[in-house]
Amino acid sequence: MYSSVEWFRSHGVSEEDASDADLTAHIKEVSLFIDDFTGMWFEPRKKTYVLDGDGQEVLYVYIPIISIQNIKFGDEEISLENFTVYNQDFPDDRKNPRISRPLGEVFPKGKNNIELVGRFGYTILGDPILLPALVGTPVFTGSGIDDLTSSGTYTGEEDIEIVIIVDGIETVNTYKVSTDGGTTFTENVAMLAGPVEVIDGVLIEFEDDADHTIGDRWDFTATISQPNRITPYDITKICRMLVLTALHYPLEDAFKQMELDMNTRVQREATDKHSIEYRTVPLGNLQATGINIIDSVLFKYRELRPRYVGWV
Repeated sequence: MYSSVEWFRSHGVSEEDASDADLTAHIKEVSLFIDDFTGMWFEPRKKTYVLDGDGQEVLYVYIPIISIQNIKFGDEEISLENFTVYNQDFPDDRKNPRISRPLGEVFPKGKNNIELVGRFGYTILGDPILLPALVGTPVFTGSGIDDLTSSGTYTGEEDIEIVIIVDGIETVNTYKVSTDGGTTFTENVAMLAGPVEVIDGVLIEFEDDADHTIGDRWDFTATISQPNRITPYDITKICRMLVLTALHYPLEDAFKQMELDMNTRVQREATDKHSIEYRTVPLGNLQATGINIIDSVLFKYRELRPRYVGWV
């Protein structure tokens, strides 16, 4: 359930307004409605999925991945070290959940031959106002060694794109760094031992200060904002508002009106891999209930799950 009886009691809902049993029933009904309405859940849930292998290096998954416990090809369990799991890191991978294998290795082609066990759900832990600024994972381009890692907590006031390029391979290699996406650079920076601050709390560290290749490049982003991210906190707010509404507005009528408004207009976004539908319609009679947040959150993500070719 996306809220608790205790929260409603602490916010003025008395026993005269609704008993514990009635509140619990409302919360369960609203939570199930949110899951059904969006086609997604917003908390970690352990699941086992069986998919078709298509002989490609990347396996697209239907549900956002939180963590993978194990992977099997047929009856053979495969070490997780052989996979890269895209699971809500930065950038936000929840609309494109996937697992990849090393270059040249593929997921074996077959029917129902790949089993995934893990935790899934469209969720990020924590309230949105408490989520820290994000320092992305460097993306490497080049032919040399990929040994740069990033860390830290970004304290700047706007999102930035950071570029690191090797520009010297003397005894101690050097690099040039840009914090504006490659427009301007500070050149000939020595690869020192330990983490080095690039800008405003963003740290980088090279595993080795030598043996790099001129022109090798790493790109990553540091961001203070997390646009279009639904968190458990957003869904909790919706749940609470709908339950409070249900105390003085027939819940069945509210659901009916929401479905009616939702189905009046559909906007579709399609790529070669998936299709997502958004409903961005007004709430009609529900505007009077003061739950406009549903218009900007729940309706927008009516279809969160990408529908990938090959999903079973």
